[in-house]
Formats: sequence, structure tokens, C-alpha cells
Amino acid sequence: MHLKPLLAGHSRFEVMVQCNHIEQIIKILSTTKVDILLTDIMMPILNGTELAKLVKTNYPQIKILALSISGQGQLVNKMIEDSDISGYILKNLVKQNL
Repeated sequence: MHLKPLLAGHSRFEVMVQCNHIEQIIKILSTTKVDILLTDIMMPILNGTELAKLVKTNYPQIKILALSISGQGQLVNKMIEDSDISGYILKNLVKQNL
């Protein structure tokens, strides 16, 4: 699912970077000012919770929103508690609003 088309029509948002590789995300965050990081909860290699912990440790000013397929209650709650994310967005709600 791509959020870029959804956000493109809003002047308050600017999509700075879009990537699918953890190593690339970490490198980008070290050189690019990012206000909000949208991340999927379920990712290969490093899951959303682990990425959020890493980002919060190194870049505490970045707000993190997690994308969840259907609420995935336990995973979302763990991510909020363990990684101090700012919130989550249900993918099925985003699709409805496209």
C-alpha cells in the first residue's frame, strides 16, 4: 500500500522519502530532517517495534505512526508501550479514503 498518493494532495504534508529497506531508512534519518515516520508493524528483517525503538533512541524528536493491517491489538499495544510511538493508522481505513 502506498500512502504517497493519499498525502500528495495535502499542502501540509511533504513526503520526503519512501523506502522499503531498514538499512536505507537508518542512513536517510541520519542525513534528512524527518518530523513523522510512517512504518508498517510487520516488516521483514526488523519489525516495526524494533525500528521504532531504534529511531526513538537515536532520533527522539521524530514522531512515529505505525501502519497496521487490522488493528493487530497486541502488536500495536506492544509498540506503543515499548517504543513510545505516537499512534497508528489502520490500513483498511486508509484504503477506504483513497
